[in-house]
Amino acid sequence: MHRYNDYELLYMISEESEEALEIMVNKYSVLIHSRLKKFRIQNNYLDDYYQEGLIVLFEAIKKYKTDSPMSFTNFFDLLLQRRIMDLLRKNKKYFENNLLVEEVEVVEIYNANNTNNNEEKILKLIDKLSSFEQEVFKLKYKENLKASQIAKKLGADLKSVYGAHDRIRSKALKIK
Repeated sequence: MHRYNDYELLYMISEESEEALEIMVNKYSVLIHSRLKKFRIQNNYLDDYYQEGLIVLFEAIKKYKTDSPMSFTNFFDLLLQRRIMDLLRKNKKYFENNLLVEEVEVVEIYNANNTNNNEEKILKLIDKLSSFEQEVFKLKYKENLKASQIAKKLGADLKSVYGAHDRIRSKALKIK
């Protein structure tokens, strides 16, 4: 069997080749499953999220410009991760019943009983945060504001707030 690169497959798909589309789906199914695992999607949601991943793949195939400086793989991966994050944000039931492990750990570190050990962990975490991250941390975990409310209150864009929140989680996990 001849191994095609993405550009050849995209061209063949534009020429309505069902075989090329099948090769592309098989090739990128691995990436979809990998991302679902990375985002810790529960088994009862896997099929739905996998189907969403396939929809994103078809959208990426239609939208990708071959003269783009970004490879098709990176383009698709970016769209896929954004879609998964959007779906997770919209699926409040998922979060209410099953907070992501990192989220739980950050909340536990912050809301833990005020023992010296936990206070020490919080102080270590706050010490490692930039001033913007400290503000986001305070507004998120102390005042219990949503990301959009934090962005408005700090006069920052929503993407910056989400980025700061991700960095806070990452730093919290590294604290011993």
